[in-house]
Amino acid sequence: MQNEQQPLGLTKPVQGRALRLIQALITAAETEGHSSSAGQTGFAPPSHRRRRASPHFTTTAQGQTVGFLVLQEQDRTEHVATEKELADAKKNSWIRIPRYDYTPSERLRFVLSGGQPHRASEWSDTPGRPLGFERVHWPQGNEFAGPN
Repeated sequence: MQNEQQPLGLTKPVQGRALRLIQALITAAETEGHSSSAGQTGFAPPSHRRRRASPHFTTTAQGQTVGFLVLQEQDRTEHVATEKELADAKKNSWIRIPRYDYTPSERLRFVLSGGQPHRASEWSDTPGRPLGFERVHWPQGNEFAGPN
């Protein structure tokens, strides 16, 4: 993944941290005797299809495969229309000026799919507490213990 132009479709500021988190998850899984494999790693799904996209990697424990999709959160701000946008919208009734601008943030989100249903199917950074997988463990049974 490190050799790709934009691994996982993430911007440069978050790539290193995302890859370290993935490495921690895979290492924890393999230490417990479980297997892992890479999926499609060179893309970011469109925002409206994020949660249905193919996982970036999977792990299999006790016959249950869990897919992990790594996403970069977006910040939304009010859009300030430019003079050109205003002129184009006045001239052409079908042109819409966007209400918001979206920019990549430095927050990450892991979306889990497959395996046993679990209440924590998404993990994300929160203000003041970024994700950390220093103590990830794969317990016996079909339940996965998330980030600490």
